[in-house]
Amino acid sequence: MKKALLGLATAAALIVAAGAANADGYSYGSVKDLPPPAPQVNWHGLYFGVAVGYGIASTELKARAEEWDPVTPSVYELDELAVSKLDGISSKGFQGTLTLGYDRLIHPNFLIGIFGDYTFGDLKTDGSANLWLGWADFEASSRFSVKVKDSWAIGARIGLIRACCTMWYLSGGYAQADFDWKIAGAEYDGGDLVDSDYISGGKKLKGWFIGGGVEHQLHDNLFLKLDYRYTSYDKKRLASYSGPGDCCDEIVRAYLDSQTDVHTVRLGLNWKVDLFHRHQIYSEPLK
Repeated sequence: MKKALLGLATAAALIVAAGAANADGYSYGSVKDLPPPAPQVNWHGLYFGVAVGYGIASTELKARAEEWDPVTPSVYELDELAVSKLDGISSKGFQGTLTLGYDRLIHPNFLIGIFGDYTFGDLKTDGSANLWLGWADFEASSRFSVKVKDSWAIGARIGLIRACCTMWYLSGGYAQADFDWKIAGAEYDGGDLVDSDYISGGKKLKGWFIGGGVEHQLHDNLFLKLDYRYTSYDKKRLASYSGPGDCCDEIVRAYLDSQTDVHTVRLGLNWKVDLFHRHQIYSEPLK
C-alpha cells in the first residue's frame, strides 16, 4: 500500500512540474511548431539571359606584295611597300546580348554549364593612311572603314559558389561574327588627283573566346550578372591582286589581310527556369 501511494505521489509531482513549465513558456513542442526551412539558391537548371554591354574591337590590316619569276622560278617579297601595316584600328560601340544556357551542380560549391548567346550591335570605325608603292610608281591617300557586326557564340563555364548567393565563373568556347570593310584610294601624280576607286567586301570571322564574371541572386530565380569576354578571330584575306611586274615575265601578287580581337563587358539578368520543381531546400538536422 505504501508503494502504491508513493507511486501516485511521484506521478502527481511530475504532472505539477510539467504544468508549471508550460506556464513559464517552456515546451518541447512538435515538428509542426518548427519554422519552415529556408530555401537555398537554385543554381541548377535552364536559364534565359539578357544583357547590355560595351565592346572594343582592335583590327590589324596588313598589305603584302611579292614578285614571282617563272623563269628562275623564285618568289621574293617586295621591299618598297612604304605603308604595309595598320595596327590597332579601334572600333567601339554598345551591344545587346540574348543568352540561353543550362547549369548543373556537381558539388554544393561547384557548377558546370553550357550556353549559347547572340550579340547584336555594330563596332565601327573610320580612318585614313598614306600609301606609296615604289615598284608600281603609285602614291595614294587611302580611307578605310571596318565594322564588326552581329556575332554569336557557344561555350561552357565552370563556377565556384561562395557564401549563399554569389558565384564566380570562368567561360570559354567558339565565336563567329560578320565583318564588313571598305578601302577607298585616291591616286596622286605630282600633287594632282588623277583617279579614285574603292574596294570593299564582307567576311565571316571565326575564332575563340575566354572570359569570366560574377553572378548574384537578386530574388528567387532572378540573378544579376557582370561578365567580361575576350574574343580572338582568325586572320582573314580581304583582297588579293595578281598582275605583270616591271620586267620580262615577272608577276606581282599583292594581298590584304586582317585580324581582329574584341573585348566586351556586359551587365545583365538571368532568369532560372525550375522546370521540374526541384528547388533545393536546406534544413539543419534535428538534434
